[in-house]
Amino acid sequence: MDIATVLGFISKKADELKRVKLITGSSDAPLGYKNVKVSISGPVMRIKIEVKLSTGVYFIPLEIEYSEVQREGEL
Repeated sequence: MDIATVLGFISKKADELKRVKLITGSSDAPLGYKNVKVSISGPVMRIKIEVKLSTGVYFIPLEIEYSEVQREGEL
């Protein structure tokens, strides 16, 4: 996975959050988020982002599941 793919994923998710009115654009963050920083070092990816919430919800739990790539095939 590369940084461009991660940025595309973030953009898509932000669009979904804007559509359901959990985040909103502002003069300093028209997309509803800003200051995205992505770094990938070996097997570790770090993402930092500032999101503009439009609700009274100040904590949005993220559920992330990690698993190994699996491939099956026949010879």
